[in-house]
Amino acid sequence: MKVSLYNITLWNLLSFFVFLGMLEGLNLILATEHVPFNQIITTSVLFCFLYVSLFISSWKLLSPAWGERIAGVVWAITVAVSVAGCAYPLIYDWLPRLGVHFHRAGRDFDIWEFRERILWVVVFVWLLSMGAAAIYRYIRSHVALRQANAKRDSYQMEIDRMQAGLEARHFSPHTIENVVAITMNKLTTENKDEYLEALMVLADVLRYALRMQDERATVSFAEEWEQVENLLTLGRVCYGRKEFILRKPKVLPEGQLPMGIFVMPIENALKYATVMPGKPILLDLQLNGTQWCFTVTNRFREVKRQAIRSSKTGFVLLQHKIDSGAWPIAVERKEVEDTFSVSIVGNLKNEIRGYEKGTLYHHDFRR
Repeated sequence: MKVSLYNITLWNLLSFFVFLGMLEGLNLILATEHVPFNQIITTSVLFCFLYVSLFISSWKLLSPAWGERIAGVVWAITVAVSVAGCAYPLIYDWLPRLGVHFHRAGRDFDIWEFRERILWVVVFVWLLSMGAAAIYRYIRSHVALRQANAKRDSYQMEIDRMQAGLEARHFSPHTIENVVAITMNKLTTENKDEYLEALMVLADVLRYALRMQDERATVSFAEEWEQVENLLTLGRVCYGRKEFILRKPKVLPEGQLPMGIFVMPIENALKYATVMPGKPILLDLQLNGTQWCFTVTNRFREVKRQAIRSSKTGFVLLQHKIDSGAWPIAVERKEVEDTFSVSIVGNLKNEIRGYEKGTLYHHDFRR
């Protein structure tokens, strides 16, 4: 629930009527001597202007962003300097020219009394503006968080429903549970948009994974790449932005692909990888003439890999997808010390050049 400070400021202009009613009520009930109505209207206008100005400062000071807080301090100082510099000429020079006189004739002027009255007015209006800004932010944040929780529950129900219909061999429950758990634990007022987007992306990936169960399903390169970027988003939610690196050409290749051919090795990396600073997961798409090559590289720990319960048929299924459609696509797996990589090579003209199918990939890529 995003709220524009400009819109709030427009509504705050109605504070003129609040001050007008308050001052007129005090005039009727408590004043020993009737105060002219033009003075009440002028005071209400001045109070309203001061309230709106201080509300902007208070709103920014209560922001969680440090940049906004600094702006709030600067704005407050500007208001204070403006009041200090303009209060005297305004009341004793400019307004009397308009026929509004606050100082009684024959009464001695005391500069310290004047400054004290101005100070108390500023403090009173500042407390009002700060209280209003704090209450409004509190209400807004709680309403927004309730709405976020409702959306989260809705996404979770959809995710649970799809997960129940998804064969574990096509998408790891470990990945699903990891994303959901992190999202549930980190969902707060300020980051709700980021984590709700993660659940929305996860739901989109699961819908795609359900369609992947049709081994002969095909999609365009752009459709498959959209899920690559969705998985990148989920990976960054789990491990941080710096722990995933994506490289791709400016223009993606065109054509059809077996559905899930890029999703499966990325999901495999999310499940088995040991992600830490300086050891990110790398997703790399390269074009070389008419040939494209998509590579997923990650670090791993053998202890962790062996501890994860899995049917270990992910790459068998990937190869089966390629073979069942007679796709001119080759898959290569490499494992060097603690680094594992999978390369998928295809040709825009539906030919494999420079590779022999029997030597580039293997029929059993179980990990």
